[in-house]
Amino acid sequence: MAATLLASLLLMGGSTIPPGEQGAQVRSFTRPIEFDFLSWTLDALAVKGKQLAVGASAYLEPQRGGEIVLDFLDLERQIRETENQLQTIYGDP
Repeated sequence: MAATLLASLLLMGGSTIPPGEQGAQVRSFTRPIEFDFLSWTLDALAVKGKQLAVGASAYLEPQRGGEIVLDFLDLERQIRETENQLQTIYGDP
């Protein structure tokens, strides 16, 4: 009986994750989708550089910029309303 208990404990001992390694194992799964601040910053700088190079800000009047933002927000609202309608239609048995 004692030998069986000892063998069981020895066999089950390797099935747990040591506390120090758990974070590393989790990161191995999440690494492809983690936020990379350095790449994001470099990409943002590249975009800003391209905008400055072609003078994109000179092509848009300040008041028109506000209209574009408001149009975009209205379109986003319409999309959310339509998605909610679809969920209501397809979610109702």
